[in-house]
Amino acid sequence: MARDKVRQQKYNEQYRADHKDDAAASWKTYYEANKEPLKARQKEKYRANPALYLFYAARARAKKFGLEFNIEPSDIVIPDVCPVFKTPFEVGDRNRCPSVDRKHPDKGYVKGNVAVISFRANRLHPSPPSTRR
Repeated sequence: MARDKVRQQKYNEQYRADHKDDAAASWKTYYEANKEPLKARQKEKYRANPALYLFYAARARAKKFGLEFNIEPSDIVIPDVCPVFKTPFEVGDRNRCPSVDRKHPDKGYVKGNVAVISFRANRLHPSPPSTRR
Protein backbone atom coordinates (compact mmCIF):
# COMPACT_ATOMS: atom_id res chain seq x y z
CA MET A 1 0.00 0.00 0.00
CA ALA A 2 2.76 2.47 0.94
CA ARG A 3 4.64 1.64 -2.24
CA ASP A 4 1.61 2.67 -4.33
CA LYS A 5 1.42 5.97 -2.49
CA VAL A 6 5.12 6.70 -3.10
CA ARG A 7 4.75 5.74 -6.76
CA GLN A 8 1.72 8.05 -7.10
CA GLN A 9 3.62 10.94 -5.46
CA LYS A 10 6.53 10.51 -7.84
CA TYR A 11 4.17 10.40 -10.79
CA ASN A 12 2.39 13.57 -9.61
CA GLU A 13 5.70 15.42 -9.14
CA GLN A 14 6.90 14.42 -12.59
CA TYR A 15 3.56 15.34 -14.17
CA ARG A 16 3.61 18.79 -12.54
CA ALA A 17 7.19 19.34 -13.70
CA ASP A 18 6.38 18.29 -17.26
CA HIS A 19 3.19 20.40 -17.46
CA LYS A 20 4.23 23.49 -15.50
CA ASP A 21 3.46 25.92 -18.34
CA ASP A 22 0.06 24.34 -18.98
CA ALA A 23 -0.86 24.65 -15.31
CA ALA A 24 0.23 28.30 -15.19
CA ALA A 25 -1.83 29.14 -18.27
CA SER A 26 -4.83 27.25 -16.90
CA TRP A 27 -4.61 29.04 -13.55
CA LYS A 28 -4.29 32.43 -15.27
CA THR A 29 -7.43 31.77 -17.31
CA TYR A 30 -9.32 30.59 -14.23
CA TYR A 31 -8.15 33.57 -12.18
CA GLU A 32 -9.22 36.10 -14.82
CA ALA A 33 -12.66 34.49 -15.01
CA ASN A 34 -13.08 34.35 -11.21
CA LYS A 35 -11.03 37.30 -9.96
CA GLU A 36 -13.66 38.95 -7.75
CA PRO A 37 -14.81 35.81 -5.85
CA LEU A 38 -11.19 34.74 -5.34
CA LYS A 39 -10.23 38.15 -3.94
CA ALA A 40 -13.30 38.18 -1.68
CA ARG A 41 -12.44 34.72 -0.35
CA GLN A 42 -8.84 35.77 0.29
CA LYS A 43 -10.02 38.87 2.17
CA GLU A 44 -12.41 36.73 4.26
CA LYS A 45 -9.60 34.34 5.21
CA TYR A 46 -7.34 37.25 6.17
CA ARG A 47 -9.99 38.86 8.36
CA ALA A 48 -10.77 35.51 10.00
CA ASN A 49 -7.15 34.81 10.95
CA PRO A 50 -4.73 37.66 10.28
CA ALA A 51 -1.93 35.99 12.29
CA LEU A 52 -1.88 33.02 9.92
CA TYR A 53 -1.80 35.39 6.94
CA LEU A 54 1.16 37.23 8.50
CA PHE A 55 2.93 33.90 9.03
CA TYR A 56 2.57 32.85 5.38
CA ALA A 57 3.58 36.31 4.12
CA ALA A 58 6.71 36.27 6.33
CA ARG A 59 7.59 32.78 5.10
CA ALA A 60 7.25 33.91 1.49
CA ARG A 61 9.49 36.96 2.11
CA ALA A 62 12.07 34.78 3.84
CA LYS A 63 12.17 32.43 0.88
CA LYS A 64 12.26 35.28 -1.64
CA PHE A 65 15.16 37.08 0.06
CA GLY A 66 17.02 34.02 1.34
CA LEU A 67 16.44 34.79 5.03
CA GLU A 68 16.50 32.30 7.87
CA PHE A 69 13.01 31.18 8.90
CA ASN A 70 12.06 28.94 11.83
CA ILE A 71 8.95 30.50 13.37
CA GLU A 72 5.57 28.81 13.63
CA PRO A 73 2.08 30.31 13.34
CA SER A 74 1.84 30.26 17.15
CA ASP A 75 4.87 32.60 17.36
CA ILE A 76 2.89 35.40 15.74
CA VAL A 77 0.71 36.94 18.42
CA ILE A 78 -1.20 40.08 17.50
CA PRO A 79 -1.65 42.38 20.52
CA ASP A 80 -4.74 44.58 20.90
CA VAL A 81 -2.76 47.76 20.21
CA CYS A 82 0.41 48.63 18.33
CA PRO A 83 3.30 48.60 20.82
CA VAL A 84 4.89 51.60 19.06
CA PHE A 85 1.96 54.02 18.58
CA LYS A 86 -0.42 52.57 21.22
CA THR A 87 -3.27 52.63 18.70
CA PRO A 88 -5.60 49.70 18.09
CA PHE A 89 -4.96 47.58 15.03
CA GLU A 90 -7.51 47.93 12.26
CA VAL A 91 -7.62 45.31 9.54
CA GLY A 92 -8.32 47.08 6.26
CA ASP A 93 -6.56 50.33 7.17
CA ARG A 94 -3.12 50.05 5.60
CA ASN A 95 -1.35 52.15 8.22
CA ARG A 96 -3.00 50.52 11.24
CA CYS A 97 -3.02 46.89 10.12
CA PRO A 98 -0.68 44.42 11.86
CA SER A 99 2.72 43.72 10.32
CA VAL A 100 5.56 41.36 11.25
CA ASP A 101 8.75 43.18 12.24
CA ARG A 102 12.20 41.65 12.56
CA LYS A 103 13.84 43.17 15.65
CA HIS A 104 17.29 42.48 14.16
CA PRO A 105 16.89 42.50 10.35
CA ASP A 106 20.07 40.51 9.77
CA LYS A 107 18.78 37.52 11.76
CA GLY A 108 15.73 36.77 9.63
CA TYR A 109 12.41 35.40 10.86
CA VAL A 110 13.58 33.34 13.83
CA LYS A 111 12.03 32.70 17.23
CA GLY A 112 12.51 35.67 19.52
CA ASN A 113 13.32 38.03 16.65
CA VAL A 114 9.78 38.83 15.47
CA ALA A 115 7.19 41.23 16.82
CA VAL A 116 3.86 42.42 15.51
CA ILE A 117 3.60 46.19 15.07
CA SER A 118 1.50 48.40 12.81
CA PHE A 119 2.41 48.62 9.15
CA ARG A 120 3.10 52.34 9.60
CA ALA A 121 5.48 51.74 12.52
CA ASN A 122 7.27 49.02 10.55
CA ARG A 123 7.65 51.29 7.56
CA LEU A 124 8.88 54.28 9.57
CA HIS A 125 11.44 52.70 11.87
CA PRO A 126 15.05 52.90 10.71
CA SER A 127 16.74 49.82 9.30
CA PRO A 128 20.38 49.30 8.34
CA PRO A 129 21.10 50.16 4.68
CA SER A 130 22.31 46.62 4.01
CA THR A 131 18.84 45.18 4.76
CA ARG A 132 16.72 47.63 2.73
CA ARG A 133 15.04 46.25 -0.36
